[in-house]
Amino acid sequence: MTIEYIQSDIKAWVNSTKETLALLRGQAFIGLPSCFPELDELIQGFIRGATTVVAGAPGMGKTAFTTNVVVRNVYFQNLHPKQRILMVSAEMGEHLWIQRVISLLTGIPQGMLVLGEYSEWWNGEEMEAIPEDVDVDGLIAQALECIATFPVELMGGGATDTFSIEQKLTELVFSEGLDIPLVIIDHAGVLSDVGEYDGAVARPDFICQRLESLAQKFNTHILTIWPLTKEGLRSGKIPSYGALRGSVMPSYQAANIIIVHSPMLAELQQASRSVVGRKVPVYLSVQKNRFMGRFEVVRVFFIPSVGRFVLHNDDEWMKRYRDYQCEFMRPKEQDDKEYANNHLEDIKCRRTSLTSKV
Repeated sequence: MTIEYIQSDIKAWVNSTKETLALLRGQAFIGLPSCFPELDELIQGFIRGATTVVAGAPGMGKTAFTTNVVVRNVYFQNLHPKQRILMVSAEMGEHLWIQRVISLLTGIPQGMLVLGEYSEWWNGEEMEAIPEDVDVDGLIAQALECIATFPVELMGGGATDTFSIEQKLTELVFSEGLDIPLVIIDHAGVLSDVGEYDGAVARPDFICQRLESLAQKFNTHILTIWPLTKEGLRSGKIPSYGALRGSVMPSYQAANIIIVHSPMLAELQQASRSVVGRKVPVYLSVQKNRFMGRFEVVRVFFIPSVGRFVLHNDDEWMKRYRDYQCEFMRPKEQDDKEYANNHLEDIKCRRTSLTSKV
């Protein structure tokens, strides 16, 4: 009797699993790294097809954290020429995010950039008066020139919905042939189709389910920001699993949860004392999967005035980041323009259907 083997993709999956097991032993990253060594030691980067929730009270550095992830990956040249990071700012315009990056690169506080008054900067150790011989306008122009080369696509303006994000991803991936290993959404709770509209309360479970389907469809990782409630701010402690579920989302919908918190920073803000020029310890509490696992806590240092997290300068980790390059992933229909056009039409129909119901 002759046995005929059915052709399948299992060999490819076996090879992929073998590589993943090797990655889990710390030989490399599973996904695009955060470039925070303390964090990457726990999660091995942001895995494609999954989501991560970054939660925290207002002003703790959630948006600054994700901005630092982008800038560090650009600094270490981790992306291929045809890869992009999609930065979705549902609460603020694109230019405000660019101002954040200018502040991070130049050391000039973002508040001064907004006012156009440049008197102090972070010199790497502390805040000091900007020397008179420094051409601040030239420094800012140089930073803008650098940012213009970033492999980043921006969406903003405050009127974003999940359909807009899906449309953007369709155009980038299927029409332009790009690979998007990471999408950052700040923050998902205000997305108009699944968030707070017509006085309705945001449905975090529905939002995260929708985002996870997008992550799998476009083979990307979605990193989304969620604010904690005032109760979480008053406590100054790491929220328990149950508190997180009640104040942010049903946690089982996310692959990873990262809570950004700093009792010192919260105390400074509540006392209305200036945090300019302070290097404040911030804690990242990490739950590594969607199950009821324990939180692992790591400490990093943050300069609030410029939105910069101090880079942990470890030779071994720096070499890992310099040697790493994100693998280019090519979806099957990537060159099929007809597929992209049909999908965009489908998105339009689904949006119209939802709007009519609301």
